[in-house]
Amino acid sequence: MYNPVLLCSAIAVLLLFALAALGGVLDPTEGVDEPQWWPGLGFVVIPLALAVRGVFTGIIVTDSEVVLRGWLRTRRVPRNGVLGVRTVAYSGVWNRGGQSRVFRMLAVQTADGTVEIPTVAARKAKAKRLASALENALSVPE
Repeated sequence: MYNPVLLCSAIAVLLLFALAALGGVLDPTEGVDEPQWWPGLGFVVIPLALAVRGVFTGIIVTDSEVVLRGWLRTRRVPRNGVLGVRTVAYSGVWNRGGQSRVFRMLAVQTADGTVEIPTVAARKAKAKRLASALENALSVPE
């Protein structure tokens, strides 16, 4: 389960960063000095790696667990440990940790607390549909 608009836009931004960095690395210089291109390689590789990781972000429900894949880490929650799914105001990288008035993200409630999932963010109506679909997939009473 994921929001394809958010995913595609984030991947597009990362690819633009990588392309811009690649342009800076490959920029021809005049003169006889030997330019060092390798330090700029990190600015190309890191956004590319995150863009590839983005393809695998979202929520996967298996028979025994719920896999919550973010941009930088993956969390696993036992399926029977999920008490509910709700939406909360988006707070993440795109708005520097502030609370969005327009966008919502999914939050999975467990016995240990709430796990927010910023990679599954959307406008209010779509976020509610995604939360409902996840609850149905988990057979969690609403």
